[in-house]
Amino acid sequence: MRMVRSSLALAATALVLAAAATPASAASPQPAPRAPKFCTYVVDTGEGGCFATRSQAAELGAQAEYKDLGKIWSDSNSGGSEFTFRGSVGCNWRYPEFNDLSKWGWNDTVSSAQGITCPITLWEHNDFRGAHQTYYGYNAYVGDGMNDKASSVSFDLR
Repeated sequence: MRMVRSSLALAATALVLAAAATPASAASPQPAPRAPKFCTYVVDTGEGGCFATRSQAAELGAQAEYKDLGKIWSDSNSGGSEFTFRGSVGCNWRYPEFNDLSKWGWNDTVSSAQGITCPITLWEHNDFRGAHQTYYGYNAYVGDGMNDKASSVSFDLR
């Protein structure tokens, strides 16, 4: 009987020590990765929103003659979340609505970009200030100099 008690005590001590040695992060479940969102903003109407699917986002402003000016993505290779900028004016216009990406939760998150109707310029700071880079067509990666640094977007160059 004495031997059984000693064995139980040893086993309990081993369990306590093992639990103490396990990092807290291993014991708690890791959060699921965030699902991508598909956002669209129509500058002419002020309508905008984020949706679960690309087709839902494309419906916003689809009945009118708006141009897709450009797109940005949160990850390289057009991965992660997507934001489409739409407007009727087109190029050579610095849309004041695009002067602060933080309004939509996109500040310092851009990793790939596409100028569709016009070249797209990413600006390091809001109000079109600071370092900037203009991209023509699709760019799978905006480069180390602008990755996760853009705070405003313009379509004013042609």
